[in-house]
Amino acid sequence: MSAPSKVGAVITALIFTLAGCSQDKPPEPVSIGKAAQSDTEAAKACTSLLGDGTGVAKDLMWSRTEPAQLSVKAYADTSTEGVITCTVEDKADTGTHASLRFANTITALNDRINSVSYHDSETETHVAATNTEQGVGVVAGEIPTQATEALQKTLDTMAGRLRR
Repeated sequence: MSAPSKVGAVITALIFTLAGCSQDKPPEPVSIGKAAQSDTEAAKACTSLLGDGTGVAKDLMWSRTEPAQLSVKAYADTSTEGVITCTVEDKADTGTHASLRFANTITALNDRINSVSYHDSETETHVAATNTEQGVGVVAGEIPTQATEALQKTLDTMAGRLRR
């Protein structure tokens, strides 16, 4: 093989290698049952589902949406079966936050939906999504009504990744 042919073969191989590496793997499923066992497992699940919180902050149209401005906190509610809470919070304004509750059963999810309270029921609502095949779901309460459509898409995507 001549030198130009070798270079061409190396470039072709490199292109195929890079193309193979650049393909995004689908996100891993998240087990709510496992996540609900401890705050540490809940933190792993929240990080997997919400990342740095910027997606939720943008969906909710917050003014501060940079990763350095946000925190994601996790809590496993070990007093109930299979429920975790992931909270995205503005570090400078703790009054600006969103709590997403992930439930390992539809009954637990419905309990969470029924327990959502609102500061102002005319301007706030809740958004929920389920993975009926797995019997799991997520709900976010106290959501500004103008943000429901964007957040619904995000929760639907998250619900698709949930497992018992």
